[in-house]
Amino acid sequence: MNIITKGIYNIDKWIRPYAYVFENKQEIQTKEKRNRKPSKQYTKKKKVKLSAKEEKEKAAFLKTGAIGIKLVNVPKVMTRKHALERLTVCKPQIAYYCHEQGHHQIAVKFEKGSAWKYHERNEKKRKNLIPIIEHKIKGKGDKTHIIPVGFHGSENDERLLIRFDSKINRGALKKSEELVAKLNEEQSILWFVDVVKQQDNTAIWNMTVWSENYEVLVEKSFHDYNKFLWVE
Repeated sequence: MNIITKGIYNIDKWIRPYAYVFENKQEIQTKEKRNRKPSKQYTKKKKVKLSAKEEKEKAAFLKTGAIGIKLVNVPKVMTRKHALERLTVCKPQIAYYCHEQGHHQIAVKFEKGSAWKYHERNEKKRKNLIPIIEHKIKGKGDKTHIIPVGFHGSENDERLLIRFDSKINRGALKKSEELVAKLNEEQSILWFVDVVKQQDNTAIWNMTVWSENYEVLVEKSFHDYNKFLWVE
């Protein structure tokens, strides 16, 4: 590595430390902890009321087309263990993304109280998005956020929106995400979604959410039996 290349490398490492977090570092040993407490019933979280100044600043941010998380592409499919290891050492609002070998994955850490930072919706932007994971036959699916829009504010990023069964999206998946949002009111969370293409061209959505102590808070799977068109 010559002086110029090394200089660029050092600057980039300073600006984007999350991209180098595993460099020259031994594998971090983590172990999931199972939640032994019985499941609780949660009511839907109310949206956080912001001041007029905060609402104005947020609206200006969303108009730029930016999103509230930093997405880092990962070239290799993540296992649950690998996802947890990454999230253990990264900063909040950093998301690792992979779309490879029949997997569509997001692993992200959210600080406490992140669920309703970006609650405005933009149906126009969402309508214009062409998902890279789409049903072969239209009519039974919604454009579904991999992570709820309140956490990141994006309505037109193909990494964060896919087609998925309407009944699941508006039912069991929504209830699970509302539970996660409620848990996030009190603590930071580590969230891993792995949508996996099946041999029969259906897809299974796997969701795992951990506490910062690696306790499994939520673990769900949802099988969409519609046939998918999957852009690799």
